[in-house]
Amino acid sequence: MRIGTWNLDAGWTRRHAAVLSDADCDVWLVTEMVDGVSLPGYAVHFCAARMSPGQHYAAVLSRLAMEPLSDPHPASAAVRIDGLTFCSSVLPWRSKDDPLVWGDGDQGARTTAAVQALRASLIPAESVWGGDFNHPLVGSTRWCGSAAGRQAIEQLATSLGITMVTASLPGRLAGTCSIDHIGVPTAWTITEASRIALLPALSDHDAYVVTASRETE
Repeated sequence: MRIGTWNLDAGWTRRHAAVLSDADCDVWLVTEMVDGVSLPGYAVHFCAARMSPGQHYAAVLSRLAMEPLSDPHPASAAVRIDGLTFCSSVLPWRSKDDPLVWGDGDQGARTTAAVQALRASLIPAESVWGGDFNHPLVGSTRWCGSAAGRQAIEQLATSLGITMVTASLPGRLAGTCSIDHIGVPTAWTITEASRIALLPALSDHDAYVVTASRETE
């Protein structure tokens, strides 16, 4: 299975569509996506909450048959595909203050609360979780993220039995690691984890792709 994640930064042009199509992913866990988007061969499921008029926090695009699920958090979208829950999330960033979506507190407290909401909906060993976490999971959180938020993300990944395959991939800024992540069950065999760096840029985030084989009995 090939899974991608990309924060589209509310952009949508033929180039955006070409990047998604050319990557040949079975499932995309996308964030900051606008209404009305369609991609040939893919069904789209948005979360209900919007960052701004016409712009959703998260969505799942799939060329496999999928069943939409209730949003596990206002800034997350979830679907069921072949017995697995796929969840696309935006987690809080330092400058975002929307109590209706994130609650109160600093970034660490808001991230911890969001992760706790996700924990109630995601199933151990049967979940794929990704999106824009606004936290590097490797290296310093001085430039982005928080220690408490990173800890909450890592604890949820551990409790779900998933590996954040993208954790050590390069981030957009030189010398940093990605804040956009894809986590898959630890039992899966990973054959690729790569960054798609686009020049000229189409977003303030790069895209990331993981290819993995699902273990079956």
